[in-house]
Amino acid sequence: DYQVDLLVHQLDRNGAIVKTYTFIDAYPTEIGAIGLDFDTANAIETFDVTFVYNYWTSNTATGGGAFGVNVSIDTPIGSFPISA
Repeated sequence: DYQVDLLVHQLDRNGAIVKTYTFIDAYPTEIGAIGLDFDTANAIETFDVTFVYNYWTSNTATGGGAFGVNVSIDTPIGSFPISA
């Protein structure tokens, strides 16, 4: 129940989806500190999240034989590991 499939969409400059990655059986292993100071009262809350997954697929390729690679990309909703 704690594992889900994550979808990450790669966008072009106009916001159209160029490629989609699906991370199978992903779950968080680390959650970064969440700032609670008054300087961010009217800002969108951002913080880092590290996920581990079993494998990944994309709409153009499959791969990701390694488990829990420690390479990640940062997004507005957290960090996602990516297999090279």
